[in-house]
Amino acid sequence: MANPIQGFYSDIVLGKVDSSDQGYSFKEMEIQYAAGMKAGMIVKEDGTLAASGDAAQAYGVLVDHDLVPAYQPVTPFKVGTKYNFVVAVRGLTLNKSKIVFSDGSTGIDETAIKALEARGLKITNKYYDGSEDIKVTAIS
Repeated sequence: MANPIQGFYSDIVLGKVDSSDQGYSFKEMEIQYAAGMKAGMIVKEDGTLAASGDAAQAYGVLVDHDLVPAYQPVTPFKVGTKYNFVVAVRGLTLNKSKIVFSDGSTGIDETAIKALEARGLKITNKYYDGSEDIKVTAIS
């Protein structure tokens, strides 16, 4: 069964290092808004979205609340305009199945995973989405 979860923030960010400094895990970056931009897209250090050919340059992952599909931004974004968006850069565990390149559909590859994990992000596919039953053995 396909992953039924429909794009909440917690579908992407599964956990974080406990720190009183939110700036440890997140960075606000100036990024030009593009049609179809959404949370989970890979970003390069210069603030551009990473295409699959840019995998080795993966710097972070867009996690801005206003780009999460389940939420509506306060003001609609204009294509071609630069905005400050929140990017996950370290100290977070992210859901591999929700991370994509700039085309919005090509999933993260091993090269990008290595680049992001070298920066301090953890990318995992160990995520229970409720789509199948888990057999539990009773303890007597």
